[in-house]
Amino acid sequence: MQAMGELFTDDAEWISVVGMHWRGKLDIVKAHEVYHRLLFPKTDIKFNNIAVRSIAPNVAVAVIDEDFDASRLPEGGTRPASKDILSFVLVKRNGKRKVVHGHNTIVLPEAQPYDPVNNGWNGGTPK
Repeated sequence: MQAMGELFTDDAEWISVVGMHWRGKLDIVKAHEVYHRLLFPKTDIKFNNIAVRSIAPNVAVAVIDEDFDASRLPEGGTRPASKDILSFVLVKRNGKRKVVHGHNTIVLPEAQPYDPVNNGWNGGTPK
């Protein structure tokens, strides 16, 4: 997790997949360390379709599709495998790009047929 922490600015923010909002690199690393140690120690996580684009001088946005295998839940039980989308805002400081903001979202399979852009839904029964 310390190596992951080097990807973030000191003042970074993170919104977790379940809506927790962590402010500052130290809190982001602490939270990820706890969750990965207790709930995800054997969970495979795979990044796919990484897209990065510059949006202003020294600022870029990255969007990453993620496959997240089943894992433990804090109260017991199992969290099912999921497809997630992560987004990052990166800034260039001292010659290095670092994450200043990150957000993780679960892709709900049942909602995908109702996507007007990617699935052409325009009301009524989806295709």
